[in-house]
Amino acid sequence: MRRNGAGFLLFEFMLYLFLAIVIASLTSYVAVTTYTQMLACTTRCAVAVAASCALDVLVRDLRQAPAERSSWKSISDGDYVWHTPQGDLGWQLRTQSLVRTSGIFDSVSHEWQHATHSVIMDNVVNFVCECTYKNSLIEHVVCILTATNGTSVTRYVTLSRGILV
Repeated sequence: MRRNGAGFLLFEFMLYLFLAIVIASLTSYVAVTTYTQMLACTTRCAVAVAASCALDVLVRDLRQAPAERSSWKSISDGDYVWHTPQGDLGWQLRTQSLVRTSGIFDSVSHEWQHATHSVIMDNVVNFVCECTYKNSLIEHVVCILTATNGTSVTRYVTLSRGILV
């Protein structure tokens, strides 16, 4: 249909309105999808960084730990305690939290006495340290920490000249 005057037809107006709605809808869909993916990635990255930092603190403690198996008071799944000149030091998995404990540990009753507990990381599903021995010395330790979202971090600590490095 032709017209001689200025202005828009109702059909043209509806077409432009429809195109504007489609473009706005696509733009908002892309923005929401990108934001959702970014939020999920940020959460996974934050958990991975927290797990990595927690294992770095554990590795620091393991480097000061004695290599002799007799100096370790407990080595079991989720419970690792050793004796240092300053007292006993332990790492435990308690109700989905990784806890560092220092104080006096009774190896008979498996109870802490005069202890300070520090929660290093929450939302932990699994915490395992596997020790490899050679002549009653710990040769190396492999520590694996798994968070509730499935993020898993591993650290290796090796024995060098009688001390864990």
